[in-house]
Amino acid sequence: MASPPWFYYPFKELEQSGLELSGKEVTHIIGARRLRIGDELVLMNGQGKMAHCTLEEADKKTRTVKLKVSLIAEVESPRNEIILACALPKGDRLSTMLDMACQLGMTQFQPLVFDHSVSRWNDKLAKRCERILIEASKQSKSARVPEIRPICTYPELLAENSGGQALILLADQFGRSVSAYEDELEKADTAYVLVGPEGGLSETEIKLAHQHRVAMLRLACAILRIETAAVAAVTALQGALTSP
Repeated sequence: MASPPWFYYPFKELEQSGLELSGKEVTHIIGARRLRIGDELVLMNGQGKMAHCTLEEADKKTRTVKLKVSLIAEVESPRNEIILACALPKGDRLSTMLDMACQLGMTQFQPLVFDHSVSRWNDKLAKRCERILIEASKQSKSARVPEIRPICTYPELLAENSGGQALILLADQFGRSVSAYEDELEKADTAYVLVGPEGGLSETEIKLAHQHRVAMLRLACAILRIETAAVAAVTALQGALTSP
C-alpha cells in the first residue's frame, strides 16, 4: 500500500481534532492529487513536525477542506548540518540543483557571490527557491525544508567561519576524495560545501582559500558544472556521514 501524500502547512502546534484548511495546498489536495473523503495525508510544517490526517470534508467551490488530525510527530534535527554554499547557476539549472540537493540531504542553502559570478540574487528568486525546496521536501517526505540563508560574498563566508568549528570543503578538481575527510566530518556539527562559479575562482579567492585552510574536495576528474558539482558534493558528504 502506498504511503499517504505529503503537504506543506506551516503550523506551530496542532490539536488532535478537526482542522480546516484553505489556500494553495487545498488546490493540491483536491485538485492535483484528487484526494477523496476518507483518504489519508500528512501535513508537515517544514521545521520537523508532521501530522497524520484524514480528509473529512472538501468544498471545491470555496477551496476549503476539513481534516481530522489523528497523530502528531516530530523528527529530530540532523546531527550534522550540510550547508551548500555556491555560485548561482543560470536559469532552470538552479531549480534542478536545489531540488536534487534537497532530496539528498542538504539542510541549508547559502547563495554565494564570487568575483566571476554571473547570475544575480534577488527577492523574487529567493521566493522561487523557497517554493522549490518546499516541493522537493514534500516529494521526498522530509519534515524539514532546507533554510535559505541571506546571500553573502565568498570572503564574508570565510571570515564568518574563521573560528574553525565548521568544516569548509571547496569543490576542486585537484582536491582529495571525501574519504580523506571522514574524521573531520565526524567531529564537525556543520559542514559547508563550496562550489565556485563556472569561470573559476580568482587569484585573490584562491589565496583566501589557502589562508583559511579550506579543504579541497575532489568530486570528479573533470571540471563540473555548478549544479553537477553541488549535487555530487552533497551526495558525497551524506554518504560519508551515514555510512556504517
